[in-house]
Amino acid sequence: MLITASNICHYLIAQRVISSESVVDGDFAVVDVSGRNRNFKVIRKRNAGYFVKQIQQWDAQTVAMLQCGAACYWLARNDSNFASLTTVMPEFHSYYLERHILITELIPEAENLYEHLRRVDHFSDDVAATPEGCQKSGTPSACGSFEPEVRWSSDHRLLSVTPSA
Repeated sequence: MLITASNICHYLIAQRVISSESVVDGDFAVVDVSGRNRNFKVIRKRNAGYFVKQIQQWDAQTVAMLQCGAACYWLARNDSNFASLTTVMPEFHSYYLERHILITELIPEAENLYEHLRRVDHFSDDVAATPEGCQKSGTPSACGSFEPEVRWSSDHRLLSVTPSA
């Protein structure tokens, strides 16, 4: 299943991320912010919003990049060695391995680096040089630059993360 602005509502209801009642009550809007990946901002007035990402290219490298990102989000919340990442990352919600869909908290005022560059027309040294300069952007790039081997169970639990050599 490829998620689109037209079917994301049904997908999120089926995955029990949102309720059909919240949609009927008007607490649901979706904005397609796709680029290299299918990206959607799920905006809600009375509840937390979500950032939903699905890869567009199904090659091994792209799949591995999304799995690495999902692992980073999971590790930040579940492994004390990675807890410091929580200050620069949105909350992890879920990763659906078979459809390569990552769902995180939506940071309402966040912007990715491309949006930031278009808005200010340059990168400040603070943003470029320090982890503290990172914006909560909903992208795995905030996780770091390592590419570990990531293993997931069939029921979407993280089995292991092995750093690459």
